[in-house]
Amino acid sequence: MQTTHCDLKSCFLCSQCLPDWRELIAQKKQTLIFKKGARIFSEGDRVNGIYFIYEGSAKVHLHWDAEKDVILRFARQGDVLGHRGLGERAVYPISATTLEPAKVC
Repeated sequence: MQTTHCDLKSCFLCSQCLPDWRELIAQKKQTLIFKKGARIFSEGDRVNGIYFIYEGSAKVHLHWDAEKDVILRFARQGDVLGHRGLGERAVYPISATTLEPAKVC
């Protein structure tokens, strides 16, 4: 895997946000390592933030019935996850699960 570091200059969110927000983002951001098959977040969880995939891939899916999920999309390096949870309810309406080991910020 190629290592990509999360920094305030190359991060899409950081480079596009108001300069006053960068300090807060720097204090709150984390780099997380997930194993294959790990849940990044689950449908109905309280929103903890949005996620950027720096390495690896994930599936974004929705619970369909007792035995099945519907895959909405596949996310890979450079994609954003969790942004659909930002809103009035502040819960994730979908889930994200890694398809391979992943590095997420």
